[in-house]
Amino acid sequence: MTRRLVCTVTLALVALASLPALAQDGRLLPLAVATATRSPLLPNVPTLAEVLPGFERDAAHGVLAPARTARPVVQQISRDIARVLELPE
Repeated sequence: MTRRLVCTVTLALVALASLPALAQDGRLLPLAVATATRSPLLPNVPTLAEVLPGFERDAAHGVLAPARTARPVVQQISRDIARVLELPE
């Protein structure tokens, strides 16, 4: 994220957790969040649906690794992702 802030950024999609600090010190101006409702982290920032009426977020995310990644590494990554997905928001 820091490297992007050195240059002019037209658009950045960043994790919500990193935004409050970047917005407070003036490095970024949050325009909207891609969540269904406003985030408690940025209560004054509208959702994309508020800014763009009719907007629906239908995204799929994937995790990729090189084809020859060792099986134990893939299994560890899978366990870590599963653990993180179980954390409360």
